[in-house]
Amino acid sequence: MIIIGLLIGGILKGQELIQNARISSTIAQVKGYSAATLTFQDSYKNLPGDIFAAHTLVPQCSTTNYCGGGNGDNKVGVFDIMSFSASQAGVLTLPEIETTYFWKHLQLAGLIDGIKPYSNPASPAWGSTHPSNTLSGGGFTVYTSSSTTGIDVGRGVGVRLLKYPNSSAADWQRSLTPLIAQKIDTKMDDGMPDSGAVQADAAATNCDPGGIYQVSNTTPSCYMFFQLY
Repeated sequence: MIIIGLLIGGILKGQELIQNARISSTIAQVKGYSAATLTFQDSYKNLPGDIFAAHTLVPQCSTTNYCGGGNGDNKVGVFDIMSFSASQAGVLTLPEIETTYFWKHLQLAGLIDGIKPYSNPASPAWGSTHPSNTLSGGGFTVYTSSSTTGIDVGRGVGVRLLKYPNSSAADWQRSLTPLIAQKIDTKMDDGMPDSGAVQADAAATNCDPGGIYQVSNTTPSCYMFFQLY
C-alpha cells in the first residue's frame, strides 16, 4: 500500500509539474504576441492584420500564400470583443479577415511561429491559421476593443484563449478551469477575473460568479482575454 501511495503521489506531482509548465508556456506565448505586435508596429507603422500595403511591406506576403492587406483603419477586425464567429470563422472579406491576417503578417515578418505560412483563412484551424495552445487544447484568436469597462480590458488589441477558433457557441469556448485561469491571472496581472489587463469570463456563472474565480469548480468553464497593448 505504501508503494502504491508513493506511485500515486508521484503521478499527481508529475501532472502538477506538467500543468505548471504549460501555464508558464501560455504566459510566455501571450507576452511573445504582445512584443511581436509592438515590434511590427515600430517596423511597419501599422498594425498586423490591418496594414493596407501588406503585399509591399510584409515579407513574402502574396496571394500565393493567401496573404493580403487590411483596410488601414487602425484596428484589427471590428470593435467586437465577443464576436467568436464573425471575425474568425473563415470570413474572407474586410475587415473580418484582418483577424486571420494578423497572425499571418506576424509569422511572415519573422516575429512569431506556430502557424503555417500557406494556411488558407477560409479554413481556420489551430496550428494552421491561428496559434495553438497545449494548456487549453485550443488556441488564440485576436480582437479589438473600444471600451474601457468590463471584459474589454481597455482600448486596443488583445488575444483570447479559446477552445475552438470557428464557433459562435460560447459554451464551446471554455477551455480552462477557474483555478488554472486564476493562476494565470495572478502571475500576469491582479488575479481578478473582471479587472486588469488579463480577464476571464463565461456565458454562465461557473467561472467567476460575483467577480471571483470559482476555484472549487474543476470543469473547464472559463475563456480568457489578454490585452496586448
